[in-house]
Order: sequence, then C-alpha cells, then structure tokens
Amino acid sequence: MSSLTTPTKGSSPVEKALGDAANNADQRYHMAKGLRHQLNKVFPTHWSFLLGEIALYSFIIL
Repeated sequence: MSSLTTPTKGSSPVEKALGDAANNADQRYHMAKGLRHQLNKVFPTHWSFLLGEIALYSFIIL
C-alpha cells in the first residue's frame, strides 16, 4: 500500500506483494527526475534542438 494512502480493508498477499513492488519502483526511480534533467542538457528531447546540434557539429567538422 502506498505511504500516502490508508487501507480501508485487509489486502490479500498478492495485492500486498504488488503494492510493495510498486512502492519500491516508485522510490527507486524518484531520483531519476534529476538525472533526466541533467541528461536533457546533453541529449535534448525536442527534435529541433537535436537538429540544431547536428548542424552545429557538422559546421564545426567542415
């Protein structure tokens, strides 16, 4: 069960296992937001920035 909600009824072992797995994944990938922000500086998500970088590096090579 999520730490933000309170259970209203008892949960089955399967629900408990799935809930624990979801909580672990949520806690593990919470820090990925900062890493994604840093990676977007190197590899931009918008295609026009990517085309601009390709043009810039092509100009530098020429």
